[in-house]
Amino acid sequence: MAILSKTNVHSDPVAKCVEARSYYFENSKKLFKGGLVMDVLIFVVGVLIGCIFMAIISRVKSVGSLRVDTSDPDDSPYLFLELSKDVDEIYKKKYVTLTVNTKNFIPHE
Repeated sequence: MAILSKTNVHSDPVAKCVEARSYYFENSKKLFKGGLVMDVLIFVVGVLIGCIFMAIISRVKSVGSLRVDTSDPDDSPYLFLELSKDVDEIYKKKYVTLTVNTKNFIPHE
């Protein structure tokens, strides 16, 4: 940490910033003594929290499902739109999220 006189610190905003930054880094080293292992652990926990958050948000914002029926091998797949919300509510949105269900709904004999 650079030694700065009290008059310079109070009058110079750059010196205040440098002093605050060096104080923060000194105290953060004391707080996180784990080093690389702690950094990786914090990163992994952050990624897991982000994945869980996005899974919850995608389920909440889903407006229905897109059912793909591939039971007829000679024909192209049939697509069905099943909405769980009112159509008027969907018109107001620019983008919607659908859950895709790929399943053969007509059994083969």
